[in-house]
Amino acid sequence: MNIWSEDAWAESWAEPAAPALPLTASQKGLWVTHRLGPRQLLNIVVTVGLDPAIGTPRIAEALAAVLAVQPALRMRVGDPLTGTALIEEPLAAADLPFEDIGHCGAAEARAVVARLGAHPFDLARGPLLRFAHARPDGRSVLVMAVHHLVFDGFSLQPFADDLAGFLTAPGPAAPGDGLRAAREARLLGEHAAQAAAEDSAATGRRAAELAGSVAGTAPASLGGATAPAADGGDRAARRLRWEPDPAARAAIRSAHRALGLTGYEFFTAVYATALHAHTGDPAVVLGSPFLARHTFGALGLCGFFVNTLPLALRPGAAPSFARFATEQVAPAVTFVRDRAKVPLPHLLSLLRPERAAHRTPLFNCVLAVQDTPVCAPPVRSVRVHGSGTAEYDLWLGVTDTPGGGLALELEHATAAVPVPEADALWAAFRSVLRTALDRPAAARTPAPG
Repeated sequence: MNIWSEDAWAESWAEPAAPALPLTASQKGLWVTHRLGPRQLLNIVVTVGLDPAIGTPRIAEALAAVLAVQPALRMRVGDPLTGTALIEEPLAAADLPFEDIGHCGAAEARAVVARLGAHPFDLARGPLLRFAHARPDGRSVLVMAVHHLVFDGFSLQPFADDLAGFLTAPGPAAPGDGLRAAREARLLGEHAAQAAAEDSAATGRRAAELAGSVAGTAPASLGGATAPAADGGDRAARRLRWEPDPAARAAIRSAHRALGLTGYEFFTAVYATALHAHTGDPAVVLGSPFLARHTFGALGLCGFFVNTLPLALRPGAAPSFARFATEQVAPAVTFVRDRAKVPLPHLLSLLRPERAAHRTPLFNCVLAVQDTPVCAPPVRSVRVHGSGTAEYDLWLGVTDTPGGGLALELEHATAAVPVPEADALWAAFRSVLRTALDRPAAARTPAPG
């Protein structure tokens, strides 16, 4: 199906309601992906550990208050033809899409996470989230599934902050009308600023510069093929997780500091080197999400304000990991970060890559480095889970966890990257990481091919 055909846009949309705001270019891109791929492809699944002493009715009441003051969580698509989103009125606690699971075992709690993660959201019918509260083995766990159109990784902190605040508020967890109105105004201001920037000459110039940096490259040759799979491909996901021990964590932090790199730059270099070693591709293109909020007032809001943009790297051209990381990766990251407000659709319009319904063009491998939110009681922990569906062929997540911990996760679309290949890539990543820790200046071994 042509993504711009009338069939792709045909859907029964709800009657308009105020206030309205323009969808950003990146949100429009997500809408197209949502329409043509599996409906759960863009779901974000979060578990929040809470103080077990907090009652379930209080949790539902606090969630209703959070939605009241986080207008993006009340957004839905109004009219895709005009690119309009609508903010619905707040819901009472009794009207939330909220399930009280009650006491259960760990297996049942995992099943709840999987079920909510697979929920097929209708972008014309809000709210674009679902909640469940479970008490597995005496713990208190809130499960949230939310569509990426209204939430990104940087939204975790304001969500956790607001939830903790309303859970501990004296009396009913009810926000004042002033806070709600102020945040709606801030969200409208952010969307207006993005809409203005999208059409500016400066954005056009930066988009052309970014397009030039990746022109002529191709997604990683994984799964024995470089061309996108046919529309309707299987996007079932498998996720591997490794939490380095304290000694390994200390070595990682010491290594990237010794090279004068951020943790993000260091892991970009490791990931790209591992992909090059596995595929033999001369150029490795990694997608990575960059914060792209235009206004200061948007920093305390939930919403989708990131642009996932490509970095084109050539690991084989450098004589050592250290030289590659410092001379190629660090400058490339700075180059893309300086153009972080370029929406991906602008690049696609310039480069016109081959497209498939269920895949992001330009890159099939993504790196996401994320800090875990700082939790205030009674919120004890926040963790993002896979939805069971892979947005990308290969995704590497690096997350700083409370107490100085570190979690590394590799998710792959099993049809695009079979299990043996994913295991080999995971082994290659850890092998490159060991070299980066022990012998960063050592001459590299040529890639196959």
